[in-house]
Amino acid sequence: LELLQEATFVKINFVEITIDYREEFREQFSQYVPTGMPCGNYSVNYLHMGRFFQYLMFRHPAVAEYDYLWRLDADIETRLGIPCDVFDIMVRSHAVLGYYYYSDYDHHNCGLYEGRNATYKYAREHGFSPNHLDILPPQSAYMGFWGVFDMAFWRSPPVMAFSDYIDST
Repeated sequence: LELLQEATFVKINFVEITIDYREEFREQFSQYVPTGMPCGNYSVNYLHMGRFFQYLMFRHPAVAEYDYLWRLDADIETRLGIPCDVFDIMVRSHAVLGYYYYSDYDHHNCGLYEGRNATYKYAREHGFSPNHLDILPPQSAYMGFWGVFDMAFWRSPPVMAFSDYIDST
């Protein structure tokens, strides 16, 4: 972590995250030690990772002061560097999400179908169309190893309500 901080001139916050589950699952999962099992088995690691990056991250006090958040997986390599200012691109394009690319490989689709179905159900119940899902091919998902988020959008009441819904499913 020290090497990463030394490699940049910007402020980087490192925060240790405690594994957490919805209250009704805490007792059930507390007996499991996190492992490196693949997501196809819905391991404890994968369930926590999904919940954190799709729900808890936007509510975490460590990111409350930021307008944008750039999330990188711990094992990502940037051999050629980042050829652009991702935050400038987000601002100029009025984007709420920046991502690397999508995947149509089965091993990246863990929870994809359940998530899409829950999204479409919520949209029907609340009178809107989730057009962002139409951008991607049917058997694909956004890759999660890095993403840039406009925090005003992701912390807005409608998005938080949707996030609460998905977390409850």
